Amino acid sequence: TLLRSLSAFRAYHKIYRDRISASRVAELVILNAQMPRSLRCCYDRLTETLEDLCGTSAPECQRIAGKIHSGLRYRQIGEVFDSGLHEFLTEFIEGNAQVGQQLARDFMMVR
Repeated sequence: TLLRSLSAFRAYHKIYRDRISASRVAELVILNAQMPRSLRCCYDRLTETLEDLCGTSAPECQRIAGKIHSGLRYRQIGEVFDSGLHEFLTEFIEGNAQVGQQLARDFMMVR
């Protein structure tokens, strides 16, 4: 299962203590800041690292990553499902690709 592949099966039961539901699995792997492999936790780390690298300068990759990060921080799982899980994940993947491309431009002189 998805939880086992992310080594999150025990974490799920520790946090939710009931039967597995799709919305709670999605919440755990997308929005839970305490879950090390969640999208939210990964973006917490990414934005912290960019702040350390960039200091007071703010390259475009930091702005794009910050926008995605704030979306993960302030969104609730009900909003994800209301707008469509597939649509949310597609948008996230596209945004993540933008961050990667901009990182290359900002730090590796790729144009």
